[in-house]
Parts: sequence; C-alpha cells; structure tokens
Amino acid sequence: MIIKSKLPATKATTFGHSAREAYWDFDHKNTPLNHGSFGACPLPVREARNQILAKIEANPDLYMRTTLYEDIEVARATACEWIDSEPLNTVFVQNATVGFNTIIRSLPLKKGDTIIYCSTTYGACEKTLKFLELRHGIKHVSVDIEYPMSDDEIVDVYRQAIDANPSTVLCLFDTVSSMPAAILPYNQLVELCREKEVLSFIDGAHSIGLIPVSMRKTQPDFFVTNVHKWGYGVRGGAILYVAEEHHRLIHTLPVSHTYLDDSEDLEPELEERRLVDRFTFIGTQDFSPYIAITAAFEFRKKLGGEAQIRKYCNDLAIKVGELAASQWRTDVLGHAGAMVTIRLPIPEEFLAAASAERKQQLFQLICDHPLTRGTYVPPIYHNGKMYVRLSAQVYNELEDFQVGIDAVNEALDIFFMEEVEEVQDMWVCV
Repeated sequence: MIIKSKLPATKATTFGHSAREAYWDFDHKNTPLNHGSFGACPLPVREARNQILAKIEANPDLYMRTTLYEDIEVARATACEWIDSEPLNTVFVQNATVGFNTIIRSLPLKKGDTIIYCSTTYGACEKTLKFLELRHGIKHVSVDIEYPMSDDEIVDVYRQAIDANPSTVLCLFDTVSSMPAAILPYNQLVELCREKEVLSFIDGAHSIGLIPVSMRKTQPDFFVTNVHKWGYGVRGGAILYVAEEHHRLIHTLPVSHTYLDDSEDLEPELEERRLVDRFTFIGTQDFSPYIAITAAFEFRKKLGGEAQIRKYCNDLAIKVGELAASQWRTDVLGHAGAMVTIRLPIPEEFLAAASAERKQQLFQLICDHPLTRGTYVPPIYHNGKMYVRLSAQVYNELEDFQVGIDAVNEALDIFFMEEVEEVQDMWVCV
C-alpha cells in the first residue's frame, strides 16, 4: 500500500506580500531578492516533508526496504509530468552538480576526448571539467558568450568549436544560465549536437518552475534540473533525465550496491528498469526531498498553476529591471523569466583600468553589504561591465526591490568614497 503524505490546505490568497505571509516564514527583517540561488520552500511543502520524515521514522526498516520504492514511483511520476519525460528515463539525484558529475564520470571518456562548454557555464561544472582534464587528459574547450548575443550567434560559436575540435564527444549548455541570467537556445543546440553526432548535456538547474521544458520534444542525451530553485521543492532534490540508449553507461555517484557492468545482460523486464532500479537506493540518506516533489507540484497547482506563477514573476521581473535601470541610468542586459540582469552605474573606463585586486574588493563589497541590510544581490562582471541579478517571486512586490537597489547604492558609495580618499592621500604625499 502506498501511503501518501497529505498536503495541508492552501489558503485563499493573492500573490505578493499576502502570499509571503501565508506560505513563507521569512525573518521579518529579510527582504528576499535572490530566489534563483537557493529557492525558498513554502510552509505547506515543508509540512508535507515533515509527514514523510515521520513516516520514515515510524518504522525505518519497513520504509527503507519496501515503502521507499513505492513512494519513489509516485515521485518519479510527478517528475515526469513536470519535465514531460518517460518514467524509465527519469531518476533523482541531490542537485544539478551531482547530476552532471554522475553523467560525466560515468561516460567511457578517454584521453584526448574534448568537451565543449561556454564562458557562462556554472562554475561547479567548469571545475569538474578541469578535474577531468588534469586527472584523465580529457580536454575542455570554452566558447565565449558575451551578451548581447543572438540565439543564432550562440549556436554558431558552438558549431565553430565542434568543427575546430574533431575529438569533441559532448557539448554542455544551460537552459538558463545563472550569471548573467539568460535563456540559451538549448533546443537548437541539441539539434546541432545530433547533427554533429556528439552528446548533449543540458544543465537545467534553472528550469522547472521558471520555464516550461519537455524532454519528449527536446530529446537531449542528458538533462538535469533542480527542484528547489524555482519548483518550491525541498533542498536536496533534483531530476536527472537519461536517454534510453545510454542507460547501460550511467552509474550512480557513488558507485554502490546496484552496480552492474555495462556489458551485463538482464532479463527483459529488469533491463527495462535498469536505470531506475539502479538509482532508487544508492545508500542511506534523507529521501524526503525526492518524495516531497509531489507536494511541491500540487502546491503550485493550488497556488494558481504554472502559467499564473510564471506570469506574475516574469511581469514583476520586467518592472524590476525598469525600476533599477531608470534609477541607475543604465540598461537591462536581459530577462530570463523571473530573473533580470541590470548593469551597474560604474564607468567602463574604471573597470578597464582597475587592478584585479580592486575589482575583487568591489565585487565582495556588493556581495557583503546588502546582507547587513537584510537582503542579497549577486553581482557579476561580464563583457567589460558589472551587473547584478535580481529574482522575482510570488512573495515579492515591486517595493521590495528598492531595498536591494538602495543597498547596492550604499556599497558603491562606500567603495568610491574610499577611491577618492586614496587619491587625496596620494596628493598629500606628493
């Protein structure tokens, strides 16, 4: 028998601060503007997760040996509905970085093979590629993405990189890059990989809850997406998609009890479930983030549904970009659904002349100072300019973002006041 956790009733509410009060318990001094980094799990989903934990602790042996497998089947069905995938191609991992490592360290890569990625690739993935090159001689080649840039231009730089590197075996690209926030032409890039007969890995860390995705339509070789970022899930749960033809190649991280050699044949009914049976139980861990995905999915339906949530967040992000750019007299680099990247009012001449140490000090100050004001605004240097990323969510209203703008302004005032004082000190010395 499958024991489902009951999702607490959703209160009648609207988006904005009333949603914040109803479904989140942020510190009253906290103005959350950075949902894109870690997400924020709503109270009804956390309560459902607690029910799952209580069920586990009521009889750990029964749960781990039988009930877990039933609950995972239900959760995988939800995951498949969310990313439009085949159930037997869909498993759970802890996060997108684990998903990437699971794939890239399972594939039978050899010295001299090349992996193409881009300059806006998430840092953890780039570090993984660096490890593979230093440890195993697997090359990684970065293509430059410097916005503003069209989809066709992005596809073309990948095409050029593949053509220039005949040993290319895989291309890595995002659905939505983290910093700067931008939607990549991932469907076209998968088609390019298919044309060039190289594998495609989509880092969809920013996907479900932010943009609609369909594995049946896109048909990549591999795809991973976090549930906690935009899906309102519990941290520690991500969905990994593996195309059917690769099931034999992909092993768990770490390799564990369910290991099977690639060449080992199974009975047809077991072969069909080779991937999902391998990934259900790798070792003892907290499985509640996986099981709670159904609670997150159902909560979003009761809150208004995917389309309404995205519309509110996307419309708010556009207004946020206009607000910040008008006050800073700058421009918006672009929108990626609910995320917007805005240029800071810092002269390019200063950034070009400043030392790496001084630029790092500025970067760190913009990271640190807003925390003293109860918020966080992630900065990035891109294409000779400096930007910040702001994330809109259903618990936000436009006035919230003034807190972030003011905190960044204070950080800039502090930094450039120090610049003036240093110049004055130099004149005194002369």
